Amino acid sequence: MGQFFWDNLLSIDRTSTVPVYVQITNAIIKEIRYGRIQPGKKLPGVKKLGGLLGVNKKTIEKVYMELELQEWISIAPKKGSYVSKELPELKYRGFDFLKPTSLKNTTAYPLPDLEVLKPSRYHETNILSFDDGFPDPRLVDHVSLARAYRRIFSLKSYRSLLEYADPYGDGILREILAGFLHETRGIPCKPENLLITRGSQMGLYLSMLLLMQKRQKAIVGNPGYFGANQLLRYCGAQLLEVAVDDQGIVVDEIEKLCGTGNVPRLVYTTPHHHHPTTVTLSASRRLALLALAEKYRFAIIEDDYDYDFHYDKSPIMPMSSVDPGGAVIYVGSFSKVLAPSFRVGYLVAPKNFVDQAARLRRIIDHQGDLVLERAFAELLDQGEIQRMLKRSLKVYRHRRDHISLQLAGHFRHGIDFTKPDGGLAIWAKFDPSINVKKVVSAAYRKGLSIYMKEQYVTNFNALRLGFASLDFDEIDKALHIMKEALEL
Repeated sequence: MGQFFWDNLLSIDRTSTVPVYVQITNAIIKEIRYGRIQPGKKLPGVKKLGGLLGVNKKTIEKVYMELELQEWISIAPKKGSYVSKELPELKYRGFDFLKPTSLKNTTAYPLPDLEVLKPSRYHETNILSFDDGFPDPRLVDHVSLARAYRRIFSLKSYRSLLEYADPYGDGILREILAGFLHETRGIPCKPENLLITRGSQMGLYLSMLLLMQKRQKAIVGNPGYFGANQLLRYCGAQLLEVAVDDQGIVVDEIEKLCGTGNVPRLVYTTPHHHHPTTVTLSASRRLALLALAEKYRFAIIEDDYDYDFHYDKSPIMPMSSVDPGGAVIYVGSFSKVLAPSFRVGYLVAPKNFVDQAARLRRIIDHQGDLVLERAFAELLDQGEIQRMLKRSLKVYRHRRDHISLQLAGHFRHGIDFTKPDGGLAIWAKFDPSINVKKVVSAAYRKGLSIYMKEQYVTNFNALRLGFASLDFDEIDKALHIMKEALEL
């Protein structure tokens, strides 16, 4: 291997964010893999290779150190550097005859069918989408978030946030969040009543896994949030469904079930705004449900995922704010205030429950993203989150008004809906003569993805039309496509 070989090994890009020594290291590994540098071959000395490649001696020392750490070369003192005779990627130890050409598509053992985890079309970013009610990432104040990150990494103490830490979540965030929840929701919680989670779904998972044992009963609404129902089934629960009307889950039916011996371990609710119908659970029913929980000693999971997005009237205070007996587990999230990829959620409950949830969380996840949590704590403490929320709330209100006006004007004979008081989606019930599945398929072929759940279509001939992630022009275009699909 003479000068010509090393001159043509690579073209070093001095403008790249990839360090020069990493570029050289990767290039040498590539040549070893391709067999152009053979096992056992002696490499040029540090000074010589540096001269051949036009870099300093220290850079080549870092290259050789990295190659040795990855076991591509061995360095013999006073003798030189040699390509390893046994390359790290090629040690099959006598099983070559068993080595498959590719991994299998299926396992040799059975797996449960977790429908909620199946890929959905709303992950596609190249077409319009009526999703399940997602926020618009374009509204995120990324400048403020980036500024908070920079402040954190400028502190001498930032290294502590990169280590293993408290499974309850960042202590500063828990302190600030406790005050925020007391001020905005009337929940008299303290930091010890809080567990920071990676979004509300983790809070549901931890709560249900702690509470449920095989064949225990759980009451849910019909229709209800499929993600919670699927999770309850996975935890072994026997689901008892009760009706949902324009005032939310029908608590009288829960009382009847309890009176006939069907006392649940828990009742799952989405009071603001019920998923999927968007209705709000009335204050009288909230009090009645709390009384039943105290009488029959069952838990209430209050999934308040959409509390912050209320447009027309003051929201009703959560059940957690007036819980006399410690029955309520309150689950919320800020992922919709920022964007779904920012996984900041929380669980509020009596301390003994939070302690158990933290122990369980440590088993499956150990802790959250402390840097993100600390950045979020700063934004919350400085009022930035509140300002982001006010700005996005105004935009989403206008989008709700716009899509409601368009639906009422152009789809009055095919779609029945009620303009929601809050939330990020509309519950649209189609005329029985309309084949909703065909409409969804036809719309997709024309460039519009409409999120569809089988249960909603089969039982109610309905869809959730998420409007928050679309601006006015996108809403108009999406509705135009949907109207074309309806006319097919």
